[in-house]
Amino acid sequence: ALLELILEEFGEAREKFDHYMANPDEVMAALKVGAEKARPVAQATLSRVREKLGF
Repeated sequence: ALLELILEEFGEAREKFDHYMANPDEVMAALKVGAEKARPVAQATLSRVREKLGF
């Protein structure tokens, strides 16, 4: 009974995990998109920090 509840609760997450483990290129593509989105924000933040620190 407990095992069935656990499998039911985490079944969808396990399926997603299995999918991404079987498709690492999909994971890398998503990480690349995230990095491209984050880069301009990080650059702006670092520019402000450098300006405040006098670099």
